[in-house]
Amino acid sequence: MLGTFAITTQGVSGSVLQMLNHGLFTAALFLLIGFIYERRRSWQTTDLGGLQRVAPIMAGVFTVAMMASIGLPGLNGFVGEFLILIGTFLSHRWWAVAATIGVIFAAISCCGRSSGCSTAGRRGPISAFPTCRGESAP
Repeated sequence: MLGTFAITTQGVSGSVLQMLNHGLFTAALFLLIGFIYERRRSWQTTDLGGLQRVAPIMAGVFTVAMMASIGLPGLNGFVGEFLILIGTFLSHRWWAVAATIGVIFAAISCCGRSSGCSTAGRRGPISAFPTCRGESAP
């Protein structure tokens, strides 16, 4: 929204690109969360500690999708967010500064939640993580 209302070439281009990218990494995150819920039957992040030990590939893909949603350089969310911020800075500097602070706080929040699910949680690590066929992973 910010890039669209900046009415600059960079802002509008970044907004269109960010809409496309948002659809990709949000779909990936919802798919992964659905997989995790089907195996653990819990939405509580405290019950998901230790995911990296029992399902390392899933935890890795989840981390990459989370970092793309934050806008980490090198992933698909970065270019759109950067273009939006540059386009907004050209027309409304204070809005761009406020948006940059918001991006920083969102990154801190997402990293904290992602690491809480991947490493051992408060209730201890996951001991068994059923596979697609209902067996427990080693």
